Amino acid sequence: MRNASQAIWLWSHVENLDWSKWGLDRTSRITPAAAAEFLGIENLLLVTYADQPAPPFREYAAGLAGLKQVVWSALGAANCRRGSDLSAVLELVPEMKNLTGVILDDFFNRRDRDGNPGTYTRAELMEMRRRLAATGRPLELWGVLYNHQLELPVAEKISAWDAVTFWHWTAEELERLETTLPRFEKLAAGRRKLLGLYMYDFGNRRPLPLSLMERQCRIGRDLLAAGRIDGLIFLSSILGDQNLEAVEFTRGFVKENFRP
Repeated sequence: MRNASQAIWLWSHVENLDWSKWGLDRTSRITPAAAAEFLGIENLLLVTYADQPAPPFREYAAGLAGLKQVVWSALGAANCRRGSDLSAVLELVPEMKNLTGVILDDFFNRRDRDGNPGTYTRAELMEMRRRLAATGRPLELWGVLYNHQLELPVAEKISAWDAVTFWHWTAEELERLETTLPRFEKLAAGRRKLLGLYMYDFGNRRPLPLSLMERQCRIGRDLLAAGRIDGLIFLSSILGDQNLEAVEFTRGFVKENFRP
């Protein structure tokens, strides 16, 4: 598969956060960079969770210098209290040569000032694109879409993104992956498309069955080979030290299918 390693990403959060509310039994201490190395993944999404990391980001960014590509959240997870981090992320551009874009997490879990699904209006998204373009090098705007949001009026805002990442929140929803994919492809036509693969069933706060991990990986690999999607994202770095069967499978899967 040509340049396959460039299409494989690890979703990550900072180390030393408490994940017990999700059914995980201990604090994850593994760093994003260490988790990426453990899994054999060269590209990373660094997403703010519980307001961490806090700006300025320069010191934390130094630990990501070994990655080939980094996309940093301009909008963190829904539990973040502060707003856009875009200005703080753009401060990294002169020194962080592997920064390739920003992502809007949990975007359609919030509403804009007019009450429509999606944190920002389309005009605000276009202003965000203008600021990214003004950096003098190509920086992409990514966003998050869940399968249960396919029925929402989201097309206009997605048209302002460069890349759409597509997720299934629970194991039960994941079983319908082959049904939801064509709808996602139609909605995200003209955008880069990446399939998000959970290595843990956060929606039900329990480990993901190995059979479902194997199935979604197989489907993702075949979609990537067929050119129907542009990448796979494994979530999340914080699972790298949780001794989960799905994580161990992912490590072998990446090595077998996407490493030179």
